[in-house]
Amino acid sequence: MSEYCDIPKYSRNTELASRNMSSEALQKRGFSNARIYIKHPCPFCDRAIALLDEHKISFTVIDLTNDPAKRAEISQSQGNFPTVPMIFMNDTFVGGCDDLIVALKKGQL
Repeated sequence: MSEYCDIPKYSRNTELASRNMSSEALQKRGFSNARIYIKHPCPFCDRAIALLDEHKISFTVIDLTNDPAKRAEISQSQGNFPTVPMIFMNDTFVGGCDDLIVALKKGQL
């Protein structure tokens, strides 16, 4: 089970979760492009976008706010993943914001 995101809304003043993350480490592992499926409003989506941006990982945002059918389709394709964001790195499903934070902290990406 993933840890809960300890930063409910992104703020440039609160960088607690990302202090020990290295964009070089991500790029060495070949993770240089991400796809993030979001909806509005969503503080976890905002935080995940901020983390990707902070680490200079190129990413594409796909807004599912007005497309519940597409959201359901993507969710089902990942074992009925229940929340947004849904983050993919180089077509590998990472999970949500909490999963992204945990994976970065543990150096799994």
